[in-house]
Amino acid sequence: MERLYTAKATCVGGRSGTVKTDDGVLSLTMCMPDEHSKFKSEKCTNPEQLFACAYSVCFLSALNYILKKERLPYEDTKVDIYVHLNDQDKRHYLSVDMDIYMPKIEMAKAKKILHLADEICPYSKAIRNNVEVGFNIHVD
Repeated sequence: MERLYTAKATCVGGRSGTVKTDDGVLSLTMCMPDEHSKFKSEKCTNPEQLFACAYSVCFLSALNYILKKERLPYEDTKVDIYVHLNDQDKRHYLSVDMDIYMPKIEMAKAKKILHLADEICPYSKAIRNNVEVGFNIHVD
């Protein structure tokens, strides 16, 4: 396997700390989601938001790659990803819901494109068979 890129981030303090990348581009304060935080007014983020951001960028890139390859319009595509932190019997796990917007694409073709994008997206591959993912396609 050829390693194409390595990202490095350092976290101190976990969900009540900070995280930053080695190049200094990202430097964030971490906290629990607002409904669990004692710092509701503090500008901070959490791992679920970071994962949602990263997954949405990766998945949309895969989607647009397939659309370009198929010579289909991709300029107005959009992906909203919802990462849920769930609790079952005091065991935490993630689940994901995804709204995929592919205007100007017929539904049958959109489903095929979605499947192909899910197959090549590195984030989808990383969580496959471990995280429940729900897809909602919007073509209007």
